[in-house]
Amino acid sequence: MLYLFNVVTGKGQIADPEGSEFSCLDDARAEARQIARELAADELRQGRAVSGDWRIDVTDEFGTVHARVGFGSIVLQTRLRVVYPKSAAEEAPATSDNATFLDRHHRAQALHQEMRAITASITATFNEVRARLAQL
Repeated sequence: MLYLFNVVTGKGQIADPEGSEFSCLDDARAEARQIARELAADELRQGRAVSGDWRIDVTDEFGTVHARVGFGSIVLQTRLRVVYPKSAAEEAPATSDNATFLDRHHRAQALHQEMRAITASITATFNEVRARLAQL
């Protein structure tokens, strides 16, 4: 299917005149993310700020929007969830139940893995920016 990648900024829309063929929407969405990364990198190289409200609308040839990729989600990679602890009144009575312990342990492991992935992503992004700056 033909997908078009229209860039929407605070100043208006830049229409994709040609588009590209992709076998599925997931592949087109991945391409939109890559386009957003490249455009953001170009803006940063030229000393301009990247606005978090910019986005890429992935559309078909009739203008139907199938996906939206925000630059903020690419540049900031906001994947952290804020978890507020329960107050003592909301907390369930403590038990020595192994299932409760295992559940908390698995959630802690999953959060740890997520934090490692975020850290790796940030490190990769900084390394890419450093490499591109070195080329200038």
